[in-house]
Amino acid sequence: MKTDDWDALIPELKDWNNGKGIDPESWVGCEGNFRLAIAYSLIFWPEFNEVDGMIFWGEINQETLASWMRNCSGVNDHAKQTRCDHVKLTRGSLAI
Repeated sequence: MKTDDWDALIPELKDWNNGKGIDPESWVGCEGNFRLAIAYSLIFWPEFNEVDGMIFWGEINQETLASWMRNCSGVNDHAKQTRCDHVKLTRGSLAI
């Protein structure tokens, strides 16, 4: 990826080192930490489980799934599965 692309994705890179900038790998070394890397691995290297012909991200309780399916009658299985696997990423937080 070209430097210009990284500057668009992470604008603060160009402000580091008195305006000389920093590459993304060095920036991660300065700003990141291993606890966050481990937590983000749940997103970037997730576990999947098959239940009743549907594939879910992570574990899903059979009773919860059965209740979900009953309460969402009339909605196709793909839409139900998509909602169960919803992940919301926001700056500073992760909600699965």
